[in-house]
Amino acid sequence: MTVQHPEILRHRGRDNALCSTPLWPYFVKSMKWRKPKFAYWSTACVRGYVGTWAIEDDRLWLLGLDGVMARFDGSFGEVTLAEVLPRFRPPVLARWFTGELRCVEGAMLSIMWGFGSTFERDRLIRVERGVVQSEWLAVTRPTPLFYRIEKSGARRCVAAIEAGAAEQLDPHAGLQDDELRGYLNAQEMPSPEARELGYFIPAATTFARQREVDDAA
Repeated sequence: MTVQHPEILRHRGRDNALCSTPLWPYFVKSMKWRKPKFAYWSTACVRGYVGTWAIEDDRLWLLGLDGVMARFDGSFGEVTLAEVLPRFRPPVLARWFTGELRCVEGAMLSIMWGFGSTFERDRLIRVERGVVQSEWLAVTRPTPLFYRIEKSGARRCVAAIEAGAAEQLDPHAGLQDDELRGYLNAQEMPSPEARELGYFIPAATTFARQREVDDAA
């Protein structure tokens, strides 16, 4: 399996690369063997669709699906929420989903199949039955930095990603989230020159280039 194209999560005024598939538990729990047959266009999206999600009022909503599905008469057509989730009207509150959403941010530091690639930052959002419980930011470093994200968007540096974790002095107080740089070790720490040459490619650009290659093929 190649690197997989992410879902889209609209959160805090931006479209985030969501490396999670929150629709899959619905298929497993509710539809069982009646799961829609998606026709994937590339090995970079074997699930056959890309979902667009949003977090509003501390709830996870499914806004739409982009993809192609096989119909019972043998024809193919664009995926629609009405066909996949006929019992619901969009936007759909993801009551079926309990788990963690992972949004990748910054540059890709290492590449791995599926959603296993390492990026500078992981934004982790814990959801229970469609309701957001907590939000965290992890900065990739030899010794990772962890932040608890308040509802206001403010961050608190903490010792670990867990409830009740002790607060710590933020070594990067005053910087915006997008300015927090990650690296795997001192040797791989990207220099300004490396960034200018494009050796460390932002997540959004990486996935956009992959889609361009797939479309050309």
